[in-house]
Amino acid sequence: MERLTTWRASFWVRWLGWTVLYGLSFFGAAAVADPSQPWPYLVGLALALLIGVRFHSWWWVFGPAIALGLPFSVILIALDYAVIIALLVPYAAVLGLVAAAGVWWGKRRAVTFDDSPFERREESWP
Repeated sequence: MERLTTWRASFWVRWLGWTVLYGLSFFGAAAVADPSQPWPYLVGLALALLIGVRFHSWWWVFGPAIALGLPFSVILIALDYAVIIALLVPYAAVLGLVAAAGVWWGKRRAVTFDDSPFERREESWP
């Protein structure tokens, strides 16, 4: 039986879409939060995990780091802050690990459960 999808898009378009969505969500949460509060970082970790479960491709491991790295690199070039690099690199590494855990979980779910909520299957008519 063939799997049904509700839309047709290439793999890289979906990867770019999830990366942009991640970046907008993270920076949106960071914009409304006080800089001393940790919850935007927790939102970033949760989003990396959940998107990894939904978009279970190993290329997603690089998505959060790219979504955060490109805007921060522009800031770093403009302001020349070395301290931000010291904070961004470990956080990007942790995001990569969390995203990898989400991808692993998503792949495991897709193999283990035939009734995955993330995939629509064609139903047979009697």
